[in-house]
Amino acid sequence: MIPLDAVFVNTYKVCKTTGDTYDFSPEASAAYPFIYVGEAMDRDMSNSELMGDINQTVHLYGKRTDRLALSDMAVAIRSGLMAVKNDDNYYLTSKVTSIQRLPDNTDVTPLYHYIIEITTTYTRRN
Repeated sequence: MIPLDAVFVNTYKVCKTTGDTYDFSPEASAAYPFIYVGEAMDRDMSNSELMGDINQTVHLYGKRTDRLALSDMAVAIRSGLMAVKNDDNYYLTSKVTSIQRLPDNTDVTPLYHYIIEITTTYTRRN
């Protein structure tokens, strides 16, 4: 498994324990709040999969009345990701580099959109 996918799988597992989680934009009928594990970018340090950094973005969406729940979810995701230290192929160290809370008026219902940016440093095991 390439590092990008290893980090995605670990991020998805942590998010799944926190709330309804998708790896794609869900249907309009999806219940709020929900988590969408979104964009990722690999910046390998040596042009190989031996070591590098992955930037992963996690999106949380909820109704305006879900603000406290979204905040609690963001804290749980941050704590869960920092606790993941390795998987079968890589040693992992994650840190949340930013959390943003934005109003989202793209729907009829006013929403909050939290954006969590995570940087995970990986080193190949063996």
